[in-house]
Amino acid sequence: MIHGDWKQTGESYEYLYQASRQILQIQGTRNDKEIWLKETQGTAAQAAYAWAKINKLQEAVITAEQGVARLLSESLYYNSHHDSNFIKFSDIQIIAQNTHLIYIIVTSIGGLALLVQKNVTPVWLPELTEKALNETLFGTEKDELGGYLGAYFNWRDSPKDDTFARDSWFAALDNTARWLWDAAMGPIVAEMLKFHFSTPPASPISVTLIPVGRLGLLPLHAAWTPDSAKPTGRRYALDDLLITYSPNARSLAKAQDIANRVLSDKLLAVDEPKPQPKDAGAGPLPNSEYEVATVCSYFSEQNQHVFRHEQAKCDAVLNALNESTVLHFSCHGSADFLEPLNSGLLMANGERLTLKKMLDLRQNSIRLAILSACETGIPDFRKLPDEVVSLSAGMLQAGMGGVMASLWSVYDSSTMMLMAYFYESWRKQGMSPPEALRQAQIWMRDTTNREKQEYFEMKKTNMPQSESPKMAYPTANYLERTLLEMFNSKERHYAHPFHWAGFGYMGV
Repeated sequence: MIHGDWKQTGESYEYLYQASRQILQIQGTRNDKEIWLKETQGTAAQAAYAWAKINKLQEAVITAEQGVARLLSESLYYNSHHDSNFIKFSDIQIIAQNTHLIYIIVTSIGGLALLVQKNVTPVWLPELTEKALNETLFGTEKDELGGYLGAYFNWRDSPKDDTFARDSWFAALDNTARWLWDAAMGPIVAEMLKFHFSTPPASPISVTLIPVGRLGLLPLHAAWTPDSAKPTGRRYALDDLLITYSPNARSLAKAQDIANRVLSDKLLAVDEPKPQPKDAGAGPLPNSEYEVATVCSYFSEQNQHVFRHEQAKCDAVLNALNESTVLHFSCHGSADFLEPLNSGLLMANGERLTLKKMLDLRQNSIRLAILSACETGIPDFRKLPDEVVSLSAGMLQAGMGGVMASLWSVYDSSTMMLMAYFYESWRKQGMSPPEALRQAQIWMRDTTNREKQEYFEMKKTNMPQSESPKMAYPTANYLERTLLEMFNSKERHYAHPFHWAGFGYMGV
């Protein structure tokens, strides 16, 4: 990046971007487009940074918006007369009426958050450099585990009883979330609190984060700082903010439209598809039956379609998508880092319900998809980091209003407990899906083992058959017994971010 003459820098990058845009438009295949996009990764972030330096904040926002998830936006406006790359600042203002849009940009000399609602507020993030981010993700030469991702993959691929791998991953997650507060989320939270008269505000401030590039690999909602007044001794970003994510503003606009017109009344649920080939790496999901039972208990029998085990064939599930508005997948899933369109969910007999197959359907009537599976929210970080090609981002592209997905492989028992509280908060208490997830995460984090056990005991005993919707009795009973078996009832066994922060919410 050129220092000093920011205007020249911004204009130079703008010319480069416009040239790459014209070249991109004449490429016939997605593979050809990816080859050209690879040459311009990071261009938009640097140009936006330069525009903000000379207080051209609207130009900075438009540049950031146009430069991320370009293939995603092109697909959103497929077969329409709308130029997927053209957007006005007034369009972004309309999208930001119900949430604060926050673009988070990383460059070689520092980071920048652009807070958008009626106006644009820049928050400079000097510690958020490309070098610092890459060292956090991949480690330094002296780091044998290879940073956050190295520690994660080492734990994921190790035997379950490898406590060293587990402890190393837990420590890497903790350290990364701590760095995220200082480098990015701490200054953003402080700036957001200035918008409100009460500190903390009476209700959480709604924000939609658009992390540019590889920053999207990290759980920004779990960024933390020490706070002795909190039950865990920590203050997390989600304590003050209701955080959702989006690849860009254009995909958020489509998600808002779907959320406004589609009811969340028809359920499609998938319960542990099997059999699976031995080489699929798909271990048993012993709690899947309980999890799906709870999900189904919040929908009328005539409005649910459940595929259990061998019923969950890929074609059968695909064909049922047209009749459903809420999807819940309790199954294995993974991100294909080399071919992101092959990322997907594992159905019976080893068939993969891929992102490509869902994109081909071009749905626009699914209110919410919940991916209770492994690694479903991890974006591709090797080929095109600016394109944010994760399964959850792609499902927004496929026509869904919101997607709950996991950033790492989550323990089966932790997931079931989180999902039980989430559905109770959403379907019975009437919270919005993002707020229901936030409340479930805070509850998982802050309550003691005994408080959780008493909660499920209460749900089990105060459950007349006439009550609807209600948490399934077998689920409440199982979770109560699980918590009773824990050694110390006063401890917070699930306080570590691993247990509660794995799920992020994309869309509306």
